Parts: sequence; structure tokens; C-alpha cells
Amino acid sequence: MAPTKRKPMTLRMPRGVTARAKKIRVLLMDVDGVLTDGRIWLLSRRDGTASEIKGFSAYDGAGLKLARAAGLRTGLITGRESSAVAQRARECEIEFVYQGRATKLGSYEEILRTTGASDREVAYVGSRHIRGEMARCAKSSN
Repeated sequence: MAPTKRKPMTLRMPRGVTARAKKIRVLLMDVDGVLTDGRIWLLSRRDGTASEIKGFSAYDGAGLKLARAAGLRTGLITGRESSAVAQRARECEIEFVYQGRATKLGSYEEILRTTGASDREVAYVGSRHIRGEMARCAKSSN
């Protein structure tokens, strides 16, 4: 039996999305729940302390390298501090790494100043709370 040919999948984007995407210069992300599945494992130590363990996807790493190759500047802004995040950021050649930031807006604004990008040239993947904070900032600057 001959294999059946599949039609290539076509994505239908809402009007204007492609044009907006072409203007993106900076890709920023949270870590927990974005580059990980949101779980945080704590490994107990004999001295009573714990080590944090995070799991990252190889696919995300490949995608981040492709984003950099396409000319996007990439960054992480996370509320937690983790040596695993620092290591993963180096492996994926992530340019901006801000850890231990309770409020992420200040880091975001610093990245805007450094890159010269406007709010409309940044894609942020993270919690709704932060996107709302950044959206309010963008509206006040327009």
C-alpha cells in the first residue's frame, strides 16, 4: 500500500499579526512556566538546605538559538535566583538575564533603554500580571 500524501498544514493568522511580528526585535521571557513546566523540585541536603532543580526543553533551546540567528535579541526576567537558569541562559546564548527580580518592570525598562527598542518591538512571554504591568507602561508612553 502506497503512503498517502498529506496536505501541508497552513496557519491562518488574524489580520495584522504577521506585520506586527516582523517588527519584533527583542524576545523576553519569564522562566518558570515558560521555559519550564512550572514545577520546581527541591532536593533536600543533609545540612538542612535544599538545592533547586529545573527541567528545560531541548526544543526551547533550539528555538532560542534560531531566534538569535534571525537577529532577535533575547532575555529572561525571573523572580527566582537559580544557577540552573544562569547555565541554561549561557547555553542558549541569551543576552539579557535578570534573576531575583520581584518586580520585573524595572528590568524590562532597562532592556528597552539598552536595546533602543520600543514596547511595540518587544515580545514578552510570561505571566498575565507582568504583561498587564508592561501594557500599562506601553500605553502611558504612547
